[in-house]
Order: sequence, then C-alpha cells, then structure tokens
Amino acid sequence: MVDSLGLKTCCKCKRELPVAEFYKHRKYDDGLQVYCKKCNNEVNRKSYRKHRTAYRTTRRAYCAGLRREALQAYGNKCACCGEEQELFLSIDHIDGGGTQHRKEVSGGKGGHHFYLWLREEEYPPGFQTLCYNCNWGKYRNNNTCPHQEKQ
Repeated sequence: MVDSLGLKTCCKCKRELPVAEFYKHRKYDDGLQVYCKKCNNEVNRKSYRKHRTAYRTTRRAYCAGLRREALQAYGNKCACCGEEQELFLSIDHIDGGGTQHRKEVSGGKGGHHFYLWLREEEYPPGFQTLCYNCNWGKYRNNNTCPHQEKQ
C-alpha cells in the first residue's frame, strides 16, 4: 500500500520508492503493481526467456487474428478481381496515402499495429480488401488497378 508520503515498498527488492516507480495495475487496491518497475522488468525478462516459444506462438496467433478480423470487416475478398485466398489479401487505402497513414497510426511500427488501429476505430470507411497483385498494380499505376483500365 501507498503511505502518506506517496511511497510504496517493492515486494521483491524491499526498497521504499515513490509511486512513480511502479507500473499501474487495476487488480490491486492501490492501483499499482507490487514490484517496482526495475524488478517487474527483470521478472518479465526472465519469464520471456523461459517461455519464449509459447510467447511467440501466442503473439503470432493474436496478430493473425487481428488481420483476419480486418479482412472480414472489409469483405474478405479482393474488391477488384475477387481473389478470396486469405494469404493473398491485404487492406488498401482507397484514396492512397497508405504508407504515411500507417506510420502515423502505428508509430512507424506497421504490421499488426495498423490492424489494431482499424479495430479500435471500428473499421472506418476509406479502406478495402485487395489482393497483393491488385494493390501493387494500383500503387504502380497512379491509384488505378490495371484490371480497372481494361473495363
């Protein structure tokens, strides 16, 4: 618990530290972790090393699920050619500017951070599912897929 001076004792190293040295945690009455940030990071590093394979497997499944959810929200097939095989599909910014937008919403990290942003924004308009061929063709052809030029 936090004392009247705003200090808390770490259960691992037993040091009395300012509350700013503890991560937040809703589970505990005082709203703070029981270990200080330094001890908490050390415990997490050891746990990750010990269970690395399980962490990676879980993370891959989570990221794949985010991607699958986003593809389903935007039709789950290429809006241009109709390709349905999930491995070939991607999310396209309809009006272009995808690279810049992904950097803005994911802090330059890309990958699953973009899919997470889509979910948090409740899959906003302005996006569509395209296969990688159509997406690349659109990029290379001034925002128009070569399939669309034939029609």
